[in-house]
Amino acid sequence: MKRTARAACIAIALFCALGVSPASADGVPAARIALLSRGINISEWFAAWSEQRLLGTWHTADDAALIRRLGFTFVRLPASPQWLFNPADPAHPPAAIRYYEHAVRLFLDAGLAVIVDPIHGTSSNDAFEDSLARDPGFRRGVDAGWEALARGFAAISADRVFFEVMNEPHISTREPIDASWWAPVQGELAAAIRRGAPQNTIIATGEKWGGIDGLVALAPLADRNVVYSFHWYEPFTFTHQGADWAGEIPKLLARIPYPSSPVAVAPAVSALADPRAKKEVTVYGGERWDRGRIEAGLRRAVDWGRRYGVPVFCGEFGVYRKVSPEADRARWIADVRSTFENLGIGWSMWDYDGGFGLIRYSSPRARAGRILDALAVNALGLTPGAWTTGSDSTGDEIVLDLDPAAGFLARTRTAVTIPIQSWPRLWSRDAAAATVTAQEDAALEPMALVLRHTGSRDWAQGSGLRVAVSAGEKFTLSGTVSLEPLPGEPGPGTASLEAVTYDSTGAVLSWSFAAVSAKAAAARDAPGMRPISSTFVIGPGVAAIEPRWSGSGPALVRLGSMRLARETGP
Repeated sequence: MKRTARAACIAIALFCALGVSPASADGVPAARIALLSRGINISEWFAAWSEQRLLGTWHTADDAALIRRLGFTFVRLPASPQWLFNPADPAHPPAAIRYYEHAVRLFLDAGLAVIVDPIHGTSSNDAFEDSLARDPGFRRGVDAGWEALARGFAAISADRVFFEVMNEPHISTREPIDASWWAPVQGELAAAIRRGAPQNTIIATGEKWGGIDGLVALAPLADRNVVYSFHWYEPFTFTHQGADWAGEIPKLLARIPYPSSPVAVAPAVSALADPRAKKEVTVYGGERWDRGRIEAGLRRAVDWGRRYGVPVFCGEFGVYRKVSPEADRARWIADVRSTFENLGIGWSMWDYDGGFGLIRYSSPRARAGRILDALAVNALGLTPGAWTTGSDSTGDEIVLDLDPAAGFLARTRTAVTIPIQSWPRLWSRDAAAATVTAQEDAALEPMALVLRHTGSRDWAQGSGLRVAVSAGEKFTLSGTVSLEPLPGEPGPGTASLEAVTYDSTGAVLSWSFAAVSAKAAAARDAPGMRPISSTFVIGPGVAAIEPRWSGSGPALVRLGSMRLARETGP
């Protein structure tokens, strides 16, 4: 209750600061605006490519609880129209509606609001939008379908269920048709929603992929119980680098930095062979994208909302993770999120567990072993305590994808896995002797760090995770490793898994506590990484431990994720 009241007060203050008071927004209560403060898109559950047999179990109550604990206030639940609209009988949705209703109730039960987004077509689903624009009979069927959907979900909640008319209308960007086609169609669909749901708040948007250009060209609906959404993926060169569905140039881009400047992009430009890609990244550098430029772009949406006295919010923003620099991605997220909040705009990140995701899985095919992106969690200003939990109610381990620079100090309840993506830079006493790369190792690890060390002295690979401990606690530290000689060398150097121990002042007590050494692979051994582990009890005076790998001498070493499990308490 206190949190809800505080959120409502914040929403009132923000909208007054923008010149849009709750009273002037007729029918959009401040409490509902507050519910749209911090959201996440659940993009994969009801996608066009989803399998119906998995719709009932794709996400669980543990996902919903985690999202709520992180500090989100709502989820946006996109669905391809195939799951919720029945062309043969528009007033009666297909059987998959029961799975969508289950999903809505799952998130509501966790204390979250839900945006119902049932016309979330992908670029491959343009036929649905084309029919909406050109076929009055088809549109009447969609009207009937929307009215039936709205009536059903409004009965579940009037205050915490929102209805989004349609995601990213965009015919004008691919065909010779004026963007003005969308306004009357949106008005007709919104009227159908209102017939089914007299009290619920509607989410409307503009054409041109739901961007700000489409929003500012739109005249608001006569219905005042409406919030207006826009999507923000600027600069596209940065946010969609590596995205093979986004066009010929984005799929060629990788390691594009943010903020941008001619100097910052020079290495990326020189690495590109395609002249079109070179030009795009050069232009991006010259545009000097930073927080100030982002704010200037977002103010266009704020000014439009102030002009008409209507609330606006961002339904999607994010950065594709595949090849974007993690620290730069986090900085962009932080800059955009903080600007939203300074301007009084609620937001919804894209997405939970897709290509832009807040989480990944250590076993992607099984969707097991959640890895939370702590850089993004921090950038979103969310609750850090939520991601110190070791496992959920099913025993599925929740892993920390940590920011080593954050000086994170956690007391895990059960176990934590530290993937290589979150490790700090490897240290070697002979800096020039160490070459580090990352590679896939399908046999035992989703990812392995490969160290080619030609020096004779020592090296160390920290985990970036320092865990508070007490005397008498028992832990098991484990990992996977392979150790081989370099060509021309008589034998490999050494590699060990160990813990650095610290006292209460942060001083090091031991650099190699409970160390266990890797065995060199013999010629007859099958290739691959092998597990090693060490179990130990915390002694007097030890206040914290940090897992790490270390070694010395010339060797080819492959290192997998470290795992630290608390076996017993003091």
